[in-house]
Amino acid sequence: MSPGLRASGLLTNYDLSEILNISDALVGKLLAEYERQNNTVVPQRGTIHDAGSSVSHKGIICRKRCVDGKSADQIARETYHSIEAVDRYLGQSDRVRHCHNQGLSTIETAHILNCSVLLVEAYRQIDQELEGKEA
Repeated sequence: MSPGLRASGLLTNYDLSEILNISDALVGKLLAEYERQNNTVVPQRGTIHDAGSSVSHKGIICRKRCVDGKSADQIARETYHSIEAVDRYLGQSDRVRHCHNQGLSTIETAHILNCSVLLVEAYRQIDQELEGKEA
């Protein structure tokens, strides 16, 4: 390989579990714990490809804006996301918060925003965790 070129690849939790000889559930648990403790995102398949319903990076992205006062482009770099993805997360968070402030239920909010109840609940949980911590 010539200088300046770098090989890249992406390991799944299953790949890591095979390499480390531990369960993929334990790999996921350890990665999630590390991300929470360090307020960072470990680049994984779900993060890079912006996939998965249980991805924990929504909270990290919201925290970086609300608590750390970072811009969308800074957040995108730090979390291995596109600016569009960061804007989508932050926009959805703002919409969920607005519906909540208007007194709408979780089910009403999910219907209006055309998203799942679980997603609305996740953003409400993030809001509760960040309450009073804004920059």
